[in-house]
Amino acid sequence: MYPVRENFAHQNTISWDFPPPVNAAAADPGGEILEIFSLPAVFALFSRAASVFVVLLLAFFMVQAAGAQELLPKINVAGQVIPGVEKETKKSNQSQVVWYQGYWWGIFSESNSGHWFIYRYENNTWSANATTGITNGSEADAHVDEASGKMYVLVSTNAKRVSRLSYSGGNWVLDSGFPKVVDIDASSNDPACITRAMDGDLFVFWVRSGNLKGLHSTDQGVTWTIPFTITSSVGSAITDAIAFRYVGNDYIGLMVGEGDGPKRFFFRRLSDSADPTISSNWVAETLPLIPSLDGDDHVNMVRDSNHNLYAIGKKGDNNSFYLFKRRSNDGVWSWFDIDPDYGTRPALAIDEANNSLVILGTVRKSGELDKIQYTVLDKDNLQDVIGMEPWKPALEDGVHEFSEVTVSYQILGNSSNLMVCGERDSSPGEVWYNLLDLSDIALPVFMAFFNATTDAERVNLEWGTHSEVNNWEWIILRREGEQGEFRELARLPGSGTTNFFSRYSYTDEWVEPETVYYYRLANVDFDGTIHYYPELVKSSLAPISTFALYPTYPNPFNAQTTIRFEIGEAARVQLDIFDVSGRRVRRLFAGSLQPGSYNYIWDGRDERNEGVASGVYFLNFSAGNYFRAEKMVLSK
Repeated sequence: MYPVRENFAHQNTISWDFPPPVNAAAADPGGEILEIFSLPAVFALFSRAASVFVVLLLAFFMVQAAGAQELLPKINVAGQVIPGVEKETKKSNQSQVVWYQGYWWGIFSESNSGHWFIYRYENNTWSANATTGITNGSEADAHVDEASGKMYVLVSTNAKRVSRLSYSGGNWVLDSGFPKVVDIDASSNDPACITRAMDGDLFVFWVRSGNLKGLHSTDQGVTWTIPFTITSSVGSAITDAIAFRYVGNDYIGLMVGEGDGPKRFFFRRLSDSADPTISSNWVAETLPLIPSLDGDDHVNMVRDSNHNLYAIGKKGDNNSFYLFKRRSNDGVWSWFDIDPDYGTRPALAIDEANNSLVILGTVRKSGELDKIQYTVLDKDNLQDVIGMEPWKPALEDGVHEFSEVTVSYQILGNSSNLMVCGERDSSPGEVWYNLLDLSDIALPVFMAFFNATTDAERVNLEWGTHSEVNNWEWIILRREGEQGEFRELARLPGSGTTNFFSRYSYTDEWVEPETVYYYRLANVDFDGTIHYYPELVKSSLAPISTFALYPTYPNPFNAQTTIRFEIGEAARVQLDIFDVSGRRVRRLFAGSLQPGSYNYIWDGRDERNEGVASGVYFLNFSAGNYFRAEKMVLSK
């Protein structure tokens, strides 16, 4: 066989070194030409041809494989399958995973039998630990009483049963007399939830046929009341409930998100000392007025260690979320806009060790596959989340759709991390999981301002932050014109983790006189995660000929709003916030500025750094002889 000379690195071609061709007539004029077609010669010729064919065939497949490898997109995989478990994690008002005694536990339906089992996660493996005694049915929810070592499991649709198990020696054991049949008429679209009050009483809630209903047990689930009605005229809805403390008293908090009818979110609380079967004992609290409020039957609620409540629900008019917070000291509610490209089935988790609120859901960019993703906020400084940059995948495989996230309602920390489970839509359907390391989930930097000014040959950037967490470095990005791509310009060290104000600056000297440049920022965590910020500034060496104040965004707003303006010449600039009575609430800036584009942020606080009340406020902007006013609406 002739030697093969490979030349893949340059041209993806193959060439061979053959002997020089034989001119038969010239070599043997005496008529011996036919000798080369003797039988051995024919075999040799075919042997050579076969060898060449094999090499050509191998080379063809190698080149095709190399080309295919270049064409195939990179597939990211997050999480892995739980073997032997049915696709059954449904709506995210339900917690099918809990943390107890150093283990994660899951409530899953087995594929081969439909029986509901308690699974334990140990050494990166899930395995069945105990039966709940419940067969078939759907829509499971669980609650663990950590003090007494009891777990309560509700399967609300079709099965209509509650099980109680006791923890002993690393295992759960089904208590005698369980499961109990309970009178629940919840549907698979609007399943029930189970929770436990501070005094140990158990509650089940659901909505059916226009009524918000409940069940109540005072003896650890042995006996239950008949269903009682809390309120009527309720559309198809999801409920979620949790125990909390408010002004020295213990309560059950009940959140409802309607998918039709009025399509509201509403909240009721019941004192532990009150009779739950009397509807007037369920106190209605007023949620913040939301412009164009349009709810849906997706809602999830959690509590932190200070008894602040957090609830999230899907908007009915588009695929984004409302995030609610109820302060424990005064019972005041506020709301925030969580608006990815596409989002549904939201859920929340509390990370107390890192003072974080984790938001999860089926979140994706337009046109992509559904995947379970998460983003993280400082729970004491909540803010709107707009766009896709802050979201990170928790469950995806690049091929299938993922949805129906379930996480624990419990207050979590670094010792437990965060177990995320969800469904993979395939045939057959599967339940996947991923254990997220909470210590590696960094909070975003809280931006204060971002400005751009120019001198004769340079653009000067300046920005500031109120606080930073795990900020290793900044990335400065620039694009030319309206439609160009952002490209990395430079990197600067960040301030790590700090609650103090930090100020940064950078000078861009690689600019052309007649070009308009747009700048944006990103920061890099210590683990390499990059966070991009939506605030942009525009600048050009060509002089800005006008003064301009642009509409604030968002408006109405809750956490913060961005104020953008341009000045055409050096001037003294003043930014003041006034209430409707004409009283100045806050002076954001007063001083001299050079020509350029500026962004300032108002976080709804006054001069004493205290939050102001919801209402109408006015921004007064003056720059030299230029004056403009802008109306803003703060809605908590």
